[in-house]
Amino acid sequence: MRKTKLFLLAMITCSIVSCNTQSPKENGTQNNLKAPVSNDANASQTKDKIGPTELTLQSDIMTPEVLWAMGRIGEYSISPDHQKIVYAVTYYSVPENRSGSTLYIMNADGSDNKVLVVSNDSQYSPQWRPDGKKIGFLAPKDDIMQLWEVNPDGTGLECVSSEPDDINGFLYSPDCSQVLFTKEVKLKETVADIYPDLDKSSGRINNDLMYRHWDHWVDTYGHIFVGNFSSGKIENAFDAMKGEQWEAPVRPFGGMEQVQWLPDGKSFVYCCRKKVGKDYALSTNTDIYQYIIQSGECKNLTEGMMGYDLNPVISPDGKYMAWESMERDGYESDKQRLFVMNLETGEKTDYSARFDQCCTGFSWADDSKTLYFISDAYATDQLYALTLENGEIKKLTEGVHNYVSVHFNGDKLIAGRQSMSHPTELFSVDPATGEATQITTVNDKIFAQLTMGEVKERWVKTTDGKDMLTWVIYPPHFWLEEISGDYGGQCMKDYLSAIDELKKEPYIDENRLGAVGASFGGFSVYWLAGHHDGRFKALIAHDGMFNLEAQYLETEEMWFVNWDLGGPFWDWNNPTVRKTYANSPHLFVDKWTAPILVIHGGLDYRICFTQGMQAYNAAILRGLDAEFLYFPDENHWVLKPQNGVLWQRRFYNWLDKYLK
Repeated sequence: MRKTKLFLLAMITCSIVSCNTQSPKENGTQNNLKAPVSNDANASQTKDKIGPTELTLQSDIMTPEVLWAMGRIGEYSISPDHQKIVYAVTYYSVPENRSGSTLYIMNADGSDNKVLVVSNDSQYSPQWRPDGKKIGFLAPKDDIMQLWEVNPDGTGLECVSSEPDDINGFLYSPDCSQVLFTKEVKLKETVADIYPDLDKSSGRINNDLMYRHWDHWVDTYGHIFVGNFSSGKIENAFDAMKGEQWEAPVRPFGGMEQVQWLPDGKSFVYCCRKKVGKDYALSTNTDIYQYIIQSGECKNLTEGMMGYDLNPVISPDGKYMAWESMERDGYESDKQRLFVMNLETGEKTDYSARFDQCCTGFSWADDSKTLYFISDAYATDQLYALTLENGEIKKLTEGVHNYVSVHFNGDKLIAGRQSMSHPTELFSVDPATGEATQITTVNDKIFAQLTMGEVKERWVKTTDGKDMLTWVIYPPHFWLEEISGDYGGQCMKDYLSAIDELKKEPYIDENRLGAVGASFGGFSVYWLAGHHDGRFKALIAHDGMFNLEAQYLETEEMWFVNWDLGGPFWDWNNPTVRKTYANSPHLFVDKWTAPILVIHGGLDYRICFTQGMQAYNAAILRGLDAEFLYFPDENHWVLKPQNGVLWQRRFYNWLDKYLK
């Protein structure tokens, strides 16, 4: 019986996947790309704008080129009468190495799906105006991102803002008399400000921490502006955070989900971590503030709650605010609790106190009595409902998939859903039965030509006697033949338990096993490289920590290393610190035997590229076959089309070289 190779995929949790035995070249990467020929929702509208292409595949196996030919559904908005949905789809051009976004509009059941705006420019962040008469969105005008409006039938396109700088996000007030929007504000002096005669100097002067964050240097801060909109144009906008040296929404991932109007239009709530420099770098204590427009008063609604407090959602009757809350300061991966505040009394209730799961993505029913949300259950993300009156939480959906968003829409829920076999599409979900009906078909024409591998769950007994869920992803056409403070501890043993269990299968060739991981998984690969006892014949590590002592002083978010590593490496009186740093992968390089591909991004300030460089240099000095794939313009992820294709080609090339 012919056996397949197997590699360990380590991200945040452990998954086991069986690698396809065909290389991208054998799969046929030269695809027939034809110009769009129709005007329906799956066709581009102009020659210059990047949109969907008709893709004729020469093989039914996924390739990097096919992956980047897919559209990605982004933000969507439901009309106030629950009848229509507007949504954005982003497409990529590998030859041009750029993306473009198109807005579509359809009935809530998915019918009559068509392009909303015919334009050479990309459109983003669609939002239905509360009066239902128009749809607002962001698009460039003279290379500056402005707010535009269009009628639901696609007519009446008009730019309604004239800001001197890019608008990053916006929200209409409930009565449409005001518009709230965010943009970047410069509050720090540059070298040119201090020394006007040195206006061409590239030097930076830093006097505190958090001078760079995630993938950018902190030169500006996102602020919230409020403008009058009575005339249908944004006028007399003012900075509600004037002079404040912190940002809203909160970096690095926050968006307009962190800002919301109250129904009376007299105030809004927003998320902010009102700390600077070293204090900011050491803390996750983010609070929710209420800004009163007439007086300019700003109240901290979550004062004394020490972890992340994010993503407030106000009930339609204005009585309650639900939000995601973490308990402990400095721990970014704490349980995401479901808190609800009575805005009249200030009383706060943790409705997830007896619910041992995280809660995200809240959406109120129109009657303000039910709150819908997403929660993780056995490595899938499902839809749930909280009945406010009795505190009962009910699971609504099942299946091997992840819901990534949910919005109430009358007798249905509109939700984004993805799986290991399909990218995000929009679904209409019956909350009474959990039955889901797909209402968008962004990538159906491509998937009709692909054969996807079967995905199965498998439970593995760990060395400490626990049951661990792993996912086995079989290749197409398969022939029938705990982490924080314990890096290098039980979780590493769990990886080996999983691979040892799977290699017992008759279709697995235990002489062709590999380990692949990103982020914590990258650390895992580096650690396993010195502890796998000859199990693995090839290794791939993406953006992983290699030298934990260096990592502590290189990262920007100090709360991350303080929590996950236990603190600074010089605190030897702390037993967690002693255990953590004693398990740093760089201490076990003398035991490295397997060839390794190291990948890292130059804009990854969470885990600096020097970590990958050290690992690569160590492998070369050890006499091992190694490759260093470096992207100077990528952060913790690889986001640009051509970089993404290159990443995947070198990934498969490395596995084919040693495991084929």
